Amino acid sequence: MALVTTSHKEVSVASTSTSVEEAMETEEGSSQAGASAERQNPKHRLVHLDLKGAPPKLSYLAQVIPLFKKFGATGLLVEYEDMFPYNGELRDLAAAHAYSQEEIQQLQELAKEHDMLYVPLVQTFGHFEFVLKHDTFRHLREVDMYPMALCPSNTESIVVVKKMIDQLMAAHPDVRYLHIGADEVFHLALCKTCKLRLAEQTWTDRQLFLDHIMTVLSYIKVMYPNVKAIMWDDMLRETSMTHLQAYGIGEMVEPMVWCYLPRLSGTFLTVSFEDLWKKYAAVFKSAWIGTAFKGATGSSQYIVPMNYHLQNHMAWLAQLDNIPSSLTVQGWALTGWSRYDHYATHCELLPAAIPCLALCLQTVVHGGFNQSN
Repeated sequence: MALVTTSHKEVSVASTSTSVEEAMETEEGSSQAGASAERQNPKHRLVHLDLKGAPPKLSYLAQVIPLFKKFGATGLLVEYEDMFPYNGELRDLAAAHAYSQEEIQQLQELAKEHDMLYVPLVQTFGHFEFVLKHDTFRHLREVDMYPMALCPSNTESIVVVKKMIDQLMAAHPDVRYLHIGADEVFHLALCKTCKLRLAEQTWTDRQLFLDHIMTVLSYIKVMYPNVKAIMWDDMLRETSMTHLQAYGIGEMVEPMVWCYLPRLSGTFLTVSFEDLWKKYAAVFKSAWIGTAFKGATGSSQYIVPMNYHLQNHMAWLAQLDNIPSSLTVQGWALTGWSRYDHYATHCELLPAAIPCLALCLQTVVHGGFNQSN
């Protein structure tokens, strides 16, 4: 089964042929980018390891993680998918070449050795292909033909999610953050059970989304009270402030606001950045920034377009001035996507993207880019 979905991550490079200098001139406030970075001074700069495609051997990671630190990284965001060694009832989720428990421990020790924050990511709603492709869990699909999203109205769904969280946390007892994914839930409120539930509760599909996510977040808060949850923000962008406040999600999670384009204006669907920051500042106390150093310009790229990704980071530095002071920027996650989903072709491989990662990290560290940097 070969199944490729269209993702908001994908952008044509041909449409972004502007130079770095042009991008700096056109982004409002770009001349203040360095001052913005210094004023905000985000604490963390996470390098994203997307292990669902071409996962590196531990011997390779042992060589590059010290480089990440040297380039300016302060932590890792590790998206395991089927590379985590799930066991027991979840043993089918682990790939044949999944890391062992010992290797998971070694990876954390590598991060600790270099004084780097370690943030594991577990999928809890969308991008659930690696779970729902198995016959054992097929009945949890929102749409039977497609394994992308689980059905939030099936009572077994949250049971499986909780077991996944528990196994992940058992292998990461010392982490301070847990990323719950929750992005790009393209199949939502489509099954008969969900439609009936919406009618009975007079809910919108976004309320159905919030109900499931709040159940996940409440479980984490009760079972792991010292762990702060993070989630991708895209499913919140068109959710009303009223609903976000009513569900109390601002007390439970920190959104990771992502955009991988070289110009940020007009890229948040129908939501402007001005409105987005206003809403998020009214709901959340803190947030994260999501950029990209690879895997954001096409689902089958071979070569990393460094200028494109540099412009993305320059645009975000310029955007810092527009973030309300009441919303603390916790840090950056420099994402490096390996596949757009579990069935997609490979994006650029990590070794090819190391120079771009170094460039982007140094741009963030210095609050800008010029020849002297």
